[in-house]
Amino acid sequence: MNTIIYYFTGTGNSLKVAKDLARYLENVKLVQIRQERLSDQLFTDAETIGFIVPTIFSGIPKLVGQFIDQLKFMNQSPYIFTISTHGDRNGMGIVHEQIEKYLAKKGLSLSAYFAVQMPHNVPEKDHVTTAEEKELLFNEENCRIPMIAERIRNFQLTSPKKRFKSIFEHMINNRVNKSASKNPFDKGFYADEKCTGCSNCSRICPADNIMMVNGKPKWKLENCQSCFACLQWCPKAAIQYKKGTIGIERYHHPEIQVNELF
Repeated sequence: MNTIIYYFTGTGNSLKVAKDLARYLENVKLVQIRQERLSDQLFTDAETIGFIVPTIFSGIPKLVGQFIDQLKFMNQSPYIFTISTHGDRNGMGIVHEQIEKYLAKKGLSLSAYFAVQMPHNVPEKDHVTTAEEKELLFNEENCRIPMIAERIRNFQLTSPKKRFKSIFEHMINNRVNKSASKNPFDKGFYADEKCTGCSNCSRICPADNIMMVNGKPKWKLENCQSCFACLQWCPKAAIQYKKGTIGIERYHHPEIQVNELF
């Protein structure tokens, strides 16, 4: 089975899921979704295609949609699946619905979708995941991946009837997602006095939205994906978002190295 998995990651959660899934499938290629790749000619002839992305404000990072728009599918009837990594319980939102809409533009459809809860990427007091909760989520992910892989190997389909929640929940998810996209999210980021100018934040940003000016990060206010990669991976915890992140424990997946996201 020829498989390609495209993943978008900020804290490393989606990359961890992609790497774990690849262990149970054959002939797998992993490709990170980053802004720089949009300048390439994107195409795939894979029989099985996966999109592993985080749920951010109930939907997909906008870069994922741009990537799928540009991606040319050489195989006319591939098996396409998505895995949503989400921090809130039952928080997969409208990720699968949004990806399906992008695929429909190309005459394709989503074959199956899955969701895996991981530690939250938002570094605010009410979103912090405790050490015990992290351990439970990591163990649950380890158990779910082999089951998801088996369904993918057998080309099992997800029933359309199970794709969406209640009308009310669907409306809320849509409203949250649309509201979040109206203003530049990165207006609230800044580097405090602990910043050493290491440039990790600029290198790790999947949207190429941070430039270094006089040895300090400057956000471009045009392409933020709200993934918090810059803040979570700062080795000095020098990057803050408004006032809510000061003194809050940072998180990135303990089995992912920072240079894997550069």
